[in-house]
Amino acid sequence: MKCLPVIAVHGGAGHWRTKKSLEGFLKYIEESLMAGMESMLEKNAVEGVLKAVMVLEDSGEFNAGLGSVPNIDGEIEMDAGIMDGSRGDAGAVAAVRYVKNPVLLAYYVLKNTNHVLIVGEGAERLAEQLGLEKMPIRERQRRDPILSSRFWARKEELIGDTVGAVGIDSKCRLAAASSTGGLAGKLKGRVGDTPIPGAGFYADENVAVVATGIGEVITLGALSRQVAEAWQATKRIEIALRLVMNEVNVRYGENTVGLLGVDIYGNVHAEYNTEAMPWGYLRYGENPVIKGLPTRM
Repeated sequence: MKCLPVIAVHGGAGHWRTKKSLEGFLKYIEESLMAGMESMLEKNAVEGVLKAVMVLEDSGEFNAGLGSVPNIDGEIEMDAGIMDGSRGDAGAVAAVRYVKNPVLLAYYVLKNTNHVLIVGEGAERLAEQLGLEKMPIRERQRRDPILSSRFWARKEELIGDTVGAVGIDSKCRLAAASSTGGLAGKLKGRVGDTPIPGAGFYADENVAVVATGIGEVITLGALSRQVAEAWQATKRIEIALRLVMNEVNVRYGENTVGLLGVDIYGNVHAEYNTEAMPWGYLRYGENPVIKGLPTRM
């Protein structure tokens, strides 16, 4: 069976107060799509979503990688996860402080260990052993999360500025990846949905899904896995996403989450109950398509 390669990425569900901040996001979303597709064509879906998320981590525009916001102690603690749908394997890291690309460390957990999730000091030790690039010193310096200009500039704009990617390659293999700096001002050691398979990300032989928003809601609802189960009943990714979002609205209320998914047929769709969730997709041989923009600034 052959499939038309498709990759999709998002920049987080929430609010945008300025045109400038949105323009920066859109630039890197498009770059992420192009880089992810190139890597997918050269290798596979897992490599494609990995590269796409790394581009977003490196941009500094999102609450992931170089743009991660501080916790209550003024420290950065990042989470990431990646899943290979063709094998049903996942790798994830949580509460890492010094790795420049947490999703790359999660990828090594997936590929080189028998574990799924490694956290804190253990994850940092693994990164040291692998020789992974560290976060620049200026980005990991201790900050006051209350006085930080970045915190005040962003805290009302974004609910869950997680980044994520889903994709399907020419051999019909699906993959999902996600990365975040977590909630601004969170308690030290808090872990959200992003590194939890079935919550913040999920992929199997039929669908790949990533979530963004309030991590506790996404984790308690196991939302990514719920989408996969809804797809089994409907065989349509847009209906599956809508069904899960409807349940979220009933149980947890609006302005809480966003979901992005692609299925084995190459259909891609996003649902969110926030003001906006900038996301885009790229099909092989076509131009990038950007959606989820706010209707007013």
